[in-house]
Amino acid sequence: MPRLHAFALLTAALALVPPASAQPGSYPTDGWPKDVKATALTSAQIDPLMRAAGYTKSGNAWRGCGGSTSVTREAVELRDLNGDGRPEALVVADGTECFGAAGTGFQLLRPVPGGWKIMTDQTGVATFLTTRGADGYPDLEIGGPGFCFPVARWIGTEYRVVRFAYEGKACKPPG
Repeated sequence: MPRLHAFALLTAALALVPPASAQPGSYPTDGWPKDVKATALTSAQIDPLMRAAGYTKSGNAWRGCGGSTSVTREAVELRDLNGDGRPEALVVADGTECFGAAGTGFQLLRPVPGGWKIMTDQTGVATFLTTRGADGYPDLEIGGPGFCFPVARWIGTEYRVVRFAYEGKACKPPG
């Protein structure tokens, strides 16, 4: 009986040890090929990213916005935006019920030790610009209906709107 008890305790203790990919200091993208596509990721790789973006898994897709949007792997773009060797993830979802007249929205996530962190969650179309903010992240134009769009800059903790532009020129938003 004591052997069985010791085995049960050891088994329970091992269950508490996180997998190597979740060890402190490791990034979820460690070991990924340089130009990996989301469609090539395993469920164990993409599921944590989608959960961090706020989606719940439903079959082969993820649901967001109270279930009104459905996102598949094809809607996830992986790209190293700041040149640190780790790809960020842009998750794009469509639907007027959730995103109104813009019809689309996105979450931009970056890998951090132990998981993913949302950098911004917006309604509209993400366009990365050549100008850059903190840590080398590109400015982000958030397009939608109209002719004057917010441009957000990474300030080290969040993307913050710093100006408005249309076709690369400064503009003043209506209202």
